[in-house]
Amino acid sequence: MKKIIVATDLSVASKNATSYAAALASHINAELTLLSVTPPGLLLDDSMLAPLIITQAEIIEKNKTTLKAEAENLSSFYNINVQPLVVEGDPVNSILNIVKQMNSDLLIVGARGKGNSNAFFGSTTTALLNKGNGPVLIIPETYTYTPIKNIAYASDFSSSTELISHVALFMLAESFNANIDVIHVQTTHFDLTQPQVIEKMNINQLLSKFSHSFHNIKNEKVEAGIKEFLKENESQILTLVARKHNFFEKLFGIENTPTIINKTKIPLLIIQPA
Repeated sequence: MKKIIVATDLSVASKNATSYAAALASHINAELTLLSVTPPGLLLDDSMLAPLIITQAEIIEKNKTTLKAEAENLSSFYNINVQPLVVEGDPVNSILNIVKQMNSDLLIVGARGKGNSNAFFGSTTTALLNKGNGPVLIIPETYTYTPIKNIAYASDFSSSTELISHVALFMLAESFNANIDVIHVQTTHFDLTQPQVIEKMNINQLLSKFSHSFHNIKNEKVEAGIKEFLKENESQILTLVARKHNFFEKLFGIENTPTIINKTKIPLLIIQPA
């Protein structure tokens, strides 16, 4: 993992994500880009709007100054290469375009805390998950960076596992020599179907180079089952595969995704097959 981008709205709530990203980049010796997107101003043909246009320019310059200072502080503290980048445009499309242009290995965003209704994260994070196809690491607002020893990987064993989509997971596991706990929540009394057994075998092969184990949890609700495992087992990251119209939507539901993200106690790695 050589390139990491962390999206920030320059708020207090998002600073935890940038600090986590810097600590992670330092551990794995990766380049870090701090990305801030300023939404476009109202560019209408009306002289009365000139003050608004000037204000927009001033906002962009202020954001550049603030982000540059933050990048310098993080670079000095963690002894890594941190580059600030401020762009103007639609937040979601701009972030996804920059990730693609820079060929980033990982996008990091923050999960806003309860009550921060004006925070950048929430709907934007949800849109990034719905529109993007690369790995996204979501950092809870109050989570403090901790070296990764155990990665929880939730799977319903329902569809073919794609090797290429798991690169971020592999890189993190390898960099930290972390153990991977594969969690399957059994919501019925039935045993695994034949396709599920095959998928479990595929995952076992996929993770053959890493220390890993399988855990079967019986619970009527997938979310509750995962929460039960995390309560009893120490994990520094929870990994989910966001297959369209499959596990991620069945687990959370599009309308509930922001709520689940905000309830996450540990970093959440979302793998998005292309």
